[in-house]
Amino acid sequence: MIKDSIYGLTFDQLAEWLLERGHKKFRAAQVWDWLYRKRVKSFSDMEDVNKDCLALLAEHYAIETMSEHTRQESADGTNKFLFRLRDGNLIETVLMRHKYGLSVCVTTQVGCNIGCSFCASGLLAKSRDLTSGEIVEQLMKVQHRLDERGQGEKVSHIVVMGIGEPFDNFANLTNFLRIVI
Repeated sequence: MIKDSIYGLTFDQLAEWLLERGHKKFRAAQVWDWLYRKRVKSFSDMEDVNKDCLALLAEHYAIETMSEHTRQESADGTNKFLFRLRDGNLIETVLMRHKYGLSVCVTTQVGCNIGCSFCASGLLAKSRDLTSGEIVEQLMKVQHRLDERGQGEKVSHIVVMGIGEPFDNFANLTNFLRIVI
């Protein structure tokens, strides 16, 4: 069974989902904290969450649904990530270093159907929209990479561009914004 990304749930959706399955609302706050503040990569790492709750989450959701295919780092510190999605498609995400902080440029679609003459993204025809979980996961993958460096760096800005026209994937884009804001 292919599981949806846990990152696709807003806090309210997570709380409602857990309540419907007999768990208290505070469990959602615990899980949210482990996902976004402590940034765990496995449900089993959520140390103070009830085991039944963790088993339920692991049965229905995945924390990692994409893998890093390649990464390039330029002299100015820009990192270009190519992520492989579960269906084999590749998407690009970029970490940019600025005086004012670290920006991540996320992709919202596989390909683009707009066809702007000035943009190379239009050369790859759109095959599908990304889910809100896949959009959030790009951000989390980059943050995990920063965490691994151990320098205390955090993403401070998000750019919604990359491959695809963000508003052509409006529902998943707005859900992504509800999750990250």
